[in-house]
Amino acid sequence: MNLKDKKKLEAETELRRLENELRILLTTTRDQQRIIDCKHNIQKQRQILQNIRYY
Repeated sequence: MNLKDKKKLEAETELRRLENELRILLTTTRDQQRIIDCKHNIQKQRQILQNIRYY
């Protein structure tokens, strides 16, 4: 596994973790700031993943 594949796998894993965290937040809490922060982190992680694809 080369460095690009490793970074891509790490980014995909982090994205799945954040998406799961968002699902949990949406069902268990009404803390809007935490939900907004999580959505923002998901967008950042998607951007990182897209940048990795362009390497």
